[in-house]
Amino acid sequence: MMGIFSRFDYLSLSWNLWRFLLYPPENPIFRRVVNKDFGYKSTIAYTAVMMLIAAIVSVMVCVYLAQFRFLFPIILLIVLTIFSSAITVFWMIGVISEINYEYDRDTYDLICVAPSGVMGANWSIAAGIVHRRDIFSWVDFGRRAFSSLLFFILLIVFLMLILVSLQNGGNHPLEWFLLLIEIAILAIFTYAEYVHSVILGLFVALFCSQYVHQGMDTGIGAILLFIALQMLVLMIFLFGNLIIPSHVVFKGQQLSFFLPQVLLLYATHEVFIFILWSLFLYRTNADKDSFFEVRLNRFTQSN
Repeated sequence: MMGIFSRFDYLSLSWNLWRFLLYPPENPIFRRVVNKDFGYKSTIAYTAVMMLIAAIVSVMVCVYLAQFRFLFPIILLIVLTIFSSAITVFWMIGVISEINYEYDRDTYDLICVAPSGVMGANWSIAAGIVHRRDIFSWVDFGRRAFSSLLFFILLIVFLMLILVSLQNGGNHPLEWFLLLIEIAILAIFTYAEYVHSVILGLFVALFCSQYVHQGMDTGIGAILLFIALQMLVLMIFLFGNLIIPSHVVFKGQQLSFFLPQVLLLYATHEVFIFILWSLFLYRTNADKDSFFEVRLNRFTQSN
């Protein structure tokens, strides 16, 4: 039974990790991190600067990709990945700084002897960082609201197109069906992209913190690795868009359909997250088969 459960969890790894991040362990380690004071004004300033940089990079990317005539959903997902990466870097710096702080005070090993183990201690630190001052809740709410708003806007456009089409003789039902699927997929994946970016960034930070304990060096190395992985994901995504047909032919008509390209982005992120997660579990000597069982208990043993 446990083996079947584990295999299922591996297939939806990022979403299980995301659920555990949304509902973090209420243990002493988490409370110690989440209640710690930090520079709130500097955080706002940093976030504003990162969002400005993300906006500039997004404009440059859009201008460059326009010549390749990529579909709007493809460009939108790339732009959202840039913004998700910017906010994730903020949390990564916080996680690395907190772990290095524990190393400098010689308290890291003491924290790791908690019943939740090394993996649980590190995850509690990461969860505590992202939940400080409810920044994570507000960002997550904003991304959910954006995806929902996008869905309703596209749905209204979809209904208007149907009315216009019916007045002009109507299109084939399959075309409308594919368009409706695309709208739902795009709305879902605008949020899934955010989930993947945050989970990937946190595991990059946790993984790098296991090897380098110098604040500046660890932070720079982790950020560069995260950016490199995100760029690699987007390169695979763009390459897939160039070689995978974005249209299907039905009864002599070309119908737009970008599901394979979006699934490629999803699968690539999942693979990278699984690799980093596995490497981190190996580094911390955690048991894969018991990981989800421990997390589902939300570290109640340590309370």
